[in-house]
Amino acid sequence: MNKKYQTAVGTDSWRIVVDRIVVNAAAAVSELAETCLAEWDQACAENLFTEAMIALWRKGANRLQHLFPHSNTTIKQYYLSRITPILGETVFHRRASEKPCGYSGDFLTMDMIYCGKPLPIGGSHPVSARVDSFILDTPVARACRNRHDWLVGELESHCGNGGRHVASLACGPCREIKTLLNLQRAPHDGQVFDLFDFDDVALEYARTLLEPDLKNGVQCNFYKVNLFKAALSRKPISNAGAFDLIYCTGFADYLDDRVLVRLLEGIYESLAPGGTLLLAQFLDRQDHPDRNAMEWCMNWDLIYRTEEQLNNVFSQVRWDGGVQIDKEPLGLIALCRTRKPK
Repeated sequence: MNKKYQTAVGTDSWRIVVDRIVVNAAAAVSELAETCLAEWDQACAENLFTEAMIALWRKGANRLQHLFPHSNTTIKQYYLSRITPILGETVFHRRASEKPCGYSGDFLTMDMIYCGKPLPIGGSHPVSARVDSFILDTPVARACRNRHDWLVGELESHCGNGGRHVASLACGPCREIKTLLNLQRAPHDGQVFDLFDFDDVALEYARTLLEPDLKNGVQCNFYKVNLFKAALSRKPISNAGAFDLIYCTGFADYLDDRVLVRLLEGIYESLAPGGTLLLAQFLDRQDHPDRNAMEWCMNWDLIYRTEEQLNNVFSQVRWDGGVQIDKEPLGLIALCRTRKPK
C-alpha cells in the first residue's frame, strides 16, 4: 500500500480518497445526462461520455490501484458501490459486478461479451445503454471475441479433418459452437460435442441456444460436472470415452497452478492417443489496459500468467513436444495448443 495512505486506510479515512475520485466522474456523467441527451448523436455528448467513462473505468481504477496496491476487498467493494448508481440501470455492468450466479464471468455475462451487446436488451436510459456499449468495446472484451474467433477456426479445422468427439470444459453459453454450426462447412454426421459445466442454468441456456441449429446428425450432450473436484481427483474428466479434442478457454484464469496442473492431468487421461488440447489464458502484462478496471469497477479477479509460467505448468504434465503458445491479435490472451502422444 502507498505509505502516504497507510494511516488513512487503517482509520477508514480511505473513504475520503475514494469519494474524491468518484466525484469527478459523477460530475461528468451528470453533465452528460442533464445537458446532452437531446443531442445524443452529436460530438459533444460523445466526448463528455468518453471523458466520464475514462475517469471511472481507467483513470479512477488505475489511481486506486496505485494508492492501494494490496487493498482488501472492502475498499474495492466500496468503490463499486459508489460508481454503480452513477452508471445507472445498466444490463451488462450490473450482471458482471453483482454476479447473480455467484461467480464471475457467468454464461450470460460471457455471451454478452461474445455478442458485443447487452442481452436481452440494453439499459432503458441512453446513458446506461452507452455505458454497456463502452465496456463491451474495451480491449479485454475485444480480446475475448478474438478468442472466440480463434476457437471457431480451430473447431472448424479439427472437425473437418475427422475429429469426431469433442469436449468443452466450463462450456458456458457455447457461443463458439453456435457460430460453428452456422458456417458453410458445418460439422455433419457423427460429430459429437460433450459440454461440461457445473451450472444447471448455463447448460439449459446452451441447450436452448444450440438446439435450433442441430442438424445433419450433429449431437450435443450436456453434463453437469464440478470441474474443480474433477481436477483434484486427477481422474478422467468423464466416462464418455476418449476425446479427439478437448478445449478449455475460460476456466484456467480462475485456477491456481496446483489445480491447473491436476486439471491438465485429467485432460491428458481423457484424450485419445494423438488427441489435442486447446487452452486459453489471460496473460500477465504490466501494460494490461483493463485489469485494474475489471478488479475495481466489476470486482472481477482473474489469475494472470506469463508465457514462462504457462510453459512451466504444462511441463508438469506428459504432453508430446511441449505446448505451442500463440496470442490473439491484441496480445492479452494466450492461445495454447498441445497434443497427447500417439
